[in-house]
Amino acid sequence: MDSLKTLVTSPTRGLGYCCLWFFFRRYKRTSLIANRLGLHRATVARYKARWREGEFSCEECSRCLKRRVRSL
Repeated sequence: MDSLKTLVTSPTRGLGYCCLWFFFRRYKRTSLIANRLGLHRATVARYKARWREGEFSCEECSRCLKRRVRSL
């Protein structure tokens, strides 16, 4: 089973987002995320808690979406 990070950030096996920070900044609804990724709601909730605690930050990678979306 793929990790949530792989499901979100992998351009070939996932959604292709640049990092978890951007993804959780963009999408707030835990149930929706869980359903779309095929994960248990509790799994997504744990990752979101880690995000809120500051464990994930923008990775400033070459394909960073934060720079493209001014509303964030």
